[in-house]
Amino acid sequence: MNRHSPAVPFRADGPGGSEYARAIIDGVIRLEGEDLILEFVETRTGVPGSNTTTRASDVIVRRIPLEHLDSLGFARAWFRGGRIELRVRRLDVLGGLVGPGETQVSLRIDRKDAFLARDFVASVNLASAERALRDAEDDAR
Repeated sequence: MNRHSPAVPFRADGPGGSEYARAIIDGVIRLEGEDLILEFVETRTGVPGSNTTTRASDVIVRRIPLEHLDSLGFARAWFRGGRIELRVRRLDVLGGLVGPGETQVSLRIDRKDAFLARDFVASVNLASAERALRDAEDDAR
């Protein structure tokens, strides 16, 4: 089945922040066929009072096949929107979003996009379950 979903905007803390600089990730997540697509930029900003400047990366694209997805959930937060919690089975698929050796990331969602994010997570989980069912049927043949 060919599935596409609307893009859900998110923000996350980037890897490698310190007391002198902060890394912020801004991006979108969407379902394209049987892959999750994350497109994002990382912005590093200096802490007030330090001599660091703001620097943004080029657009980074991560394609995560549903077979590498361990779990995807949405947690609603009062007054804030919520979070998409993404956990994967392989260390190499979240490069740029998390530090080395990490397999999960929390994507902050604005309040105005909370219902879109909730529906997105439901559609990805449905696509993942359909894929698993298809694989089980193929194995049984």
